[in-house]
Amino acid sequence: MKNILFIISLLITYNIFSQTFNTETYYGDELCQTAQNALISKSSFVSSFKPNNTFSDENAYIALDKILFQIGASRDRFIIQSCSNINNALAVQLGGVRYILYDPNFIEEVANDVDNSSWGQMFILAHEVGHHINNHSLDLLIAEDLESETKHKQRQQELDADIFAAFVIARLGGDYEQIVSVIKTISDNENDQKSTHPNLDKRLDAVKVGYNRGVSNNSQNFYNPTNLQTAEEYFNRALLNELKGNYDKAIYDYTKAINIDPFYNNAIYRRGITKREKEDYFGSIKDLTKLSDIYTDMYKPYSEIGLNYYKIGDYNSAVSFLTISIEKKDKAIKSGDFNNFNESDAENYHLTYYNRGQAYLKLRMYDEAYNDFSYVIYLQEGFDKAYSQISQIYILRNEYYQALSWINKAIEYNSTNSKNYFNRAVILDLLHQLYLDDYDDSWGQKDKIEYLKNSFNFKISEIENYNLAIKYNKNYAIAYRSRGIAYEFIADRISSNDEFLNFYLEISDEFKTFYNYSVKNNNESAYSFYNISACNDWSIAVSLGNVESEKWISEDCN
Repeated sequence: MKNILFIISLLITYNIFSQTFNTETYYGDELCQTAQNALISKSSFVSSFKPNNTFSDENAYIALDKILFQIGASRDRFIIQSCSNINNALAVQLGGVRYILYDPNFIEEVANDVDNSSWGQMFILAHEVGHHINNHSLDLLIAEDLESETKHKQRQQELDADIFAAFVIARLGGDYEQIVSVIKTISDNENDQKSTHPNLDKRLDAVKVGYNRGVSNNSQNFYNPTNLQTAEEYFNRALLNELKGNYDKAIYDYTKAINIDPFYNNAIYRRGITKREKEDYFGSIKDLTKLSDIYTDMYKPYSEIGLNYYKIGDYNSAVSFLTISIEKKDKAIKSGDFNNFNESDAENYHLTYYNRGQAYLKLRMYDEAYNDFSYVIYLQEGFDKAYSQISQIYILRNEYYQALSWINKAIEYNSTNSKNYFNRAVILDLLHQLYLDDYDDSWGQKDKIEYLKNSFNFKISEIENYNLAIKYNKNYAIAYRSRGIAYEFIADRISSNDEFLNFYLEISDEFKTFYNYSVKNNNESAYSFYNISACNDWSIAVSLGNVESEKWISEDCN
């Protein structure tokens, strides 16, 4: 039982209570499904197109580096995700992370239509970067009854992104005619008054402006202005510095914008968010509280205030503000009355409940946490982290088979999340310990072997899951540490020369090979194999910052 309590404490330390909400990254199916469910396609392409699949995330990141270099930014603030189901490319913020999503089929179709030119691919990615640079949060969920004024604003945002993309292409030495070809491929020239995207003529005018700025002598100052006068100019430069990670400069410029226009709400909001990036949580709360006091119907400031309270360890306050945010967002969604700060991002609605569930976990309020995570699944079935958190609730209740079922569901929805595999490995270890604790020496030999065999199968599966966790995160220090402990368990059983040897020989061909070789050498070869494997893992864990592994090295490694 002592071992079980130790494992549970590790799980709590490294998984449940080290996670920060609203700042996590989301990969794979959950993100792509969100985009697919909410997206209004920019254009329709021939469904029979069969791409060569030459455009990959690696190529996209290479292109992204070239784009960002033109404005002095780095990729650290961006994540690229391929989504084969969206027939589009788009910029989206989720959980405080800036994503560029793209459909490889879409990208290659455009390239195909512009004579297989890479400039078409570059333009599309630059367009989405332009949305981020200009602080456009692309509305993935657009109601049919939105006012024309709102759609007009969205059309202008598309033109701003076109200007930026053409600017970048010009700076990179691209051909203007190829930009025109891309625009003609993805646009039409019909009446756009009811559309969120401008027509062809307007987009051609925009790219001409951007391209001319890119080839002008003053182009270096276009996205790095120096002679600023208006609040908007300071805001835009602040946003760029925020993207670069230059938080002090960003806060300075946001403050200048606010001094010019004390009611520049976006500047107040972004300054609050940037202060949190600098771990100035109370400063962030002050800015966000100012917004919540003025605009009492807004939900987003309350959510962000809740996050700050979570960061400083005031979990009751975190729950309170998140609850207020949920109530106000419920009201906004039911009424259709969304206000500033891109409040129409209803596609992120599930995150509000997920975040509160995280806070409830901190408070050991498991029923409340379970209810929130369950509602997350109702809103977003494929959100794997909710399944994972419910699994951990069952662990804390010592219901390990239920925990295993939920973590299996999480992996079903996201097969590349390393934390899910780590958590499953921990559950398998707990089940293994339960088997060993129930072992009775008075049993007959047949019962003993069968029982111990089942136990060992959990241990083997545990190692396999640590392998997968490390596969998807090469720097997962605690996974190396934990796999090392599992290896050493096997080594200890070998060195003890007890009845465990019998079922090892029955179920492990690997072990049988080592054992048959080592019987003449007092099992040293088999023992050494697992012991060395354990020591290697602990050494890697130490190099990655897991100091605890030094204890294991000192105790079990020569």
